[in-house]
Amino acid sequence: LNAITDKKGDQTTGILLGADIELNPEEVKHDAFLLLSEEPEVTLDLNGHKLTATANSKGQSKTPTSFIAVVNSELTIKDSSNGNGQIGDTVKTGYMAVWVYSDGSKQSSVTIENGRFFGEMVAVYLQGRKSVGIISGGEFKTYSKYGSTERYWTINIYNDDAMKKGNEGAYYSVTGGRFYEFDPSNPNTDDCKTYVAGGYHSEKVDDDWYVVKPGAAN
Repeated sequence: LNAITDKKGDQTTGILLGADIELNPEEVKHDAFLLLSEEPEVTLDLNGHKLTATANSKGQSKTPTSFIAVVNSELTIKDSSNGNGQIGDTVKTGYMAVWVYSDGSKQSSVTIENGRFFGEMVAVYLQGRKSVGIISGGEFKTYSKYGSTERYWTINIYNDDAMKKGNEGAYYSVTGGRFYEFDPSNPNTDDCKTYVAGGYHSEKVDDDWYVVKPGAAN
């Protein structure tokens, strides 16, 4: 991270990636590389760079379970450079890209504008009934199917926290993005029937699903 700038006027913090960052699992002693806890609104600009790991960390207790953890905070992720900024690896590492958690005291959210997000089982995960995922663009992929379901659960919600039948709970609002072998309008999970926002739908092209507005080209 080469720049952290407080914008006191609107109480936001901007983090600009200045180079690729490759984590060494043996040296990371926290549950996530970047942990936002009880912070104001924060924007992370990948700036065309990658946040990856050097080795498979699965099963090692002192390595991150996610690259980014958002706890009772609100994070926006974008890539102002070329859209190829990346969180996660193109190989199995045991990590998820982003984990969002709320203990119920305040809303916790991630807003993803663009970039590339990789996870082993899940790329983006919501936990806690006041957790929200807003996705308007980006590419999302996981490398392992979930248990015996033989399905990719690329973005997912902890079942007990999901919004069901009009009750308040965690939810996604997806209005764009490319999802490898995963249809966010029919996620085939027990948490929600769809993650796609009203007025939008998903279209399949080869192995990918694209979320678009009717009449728009993907």
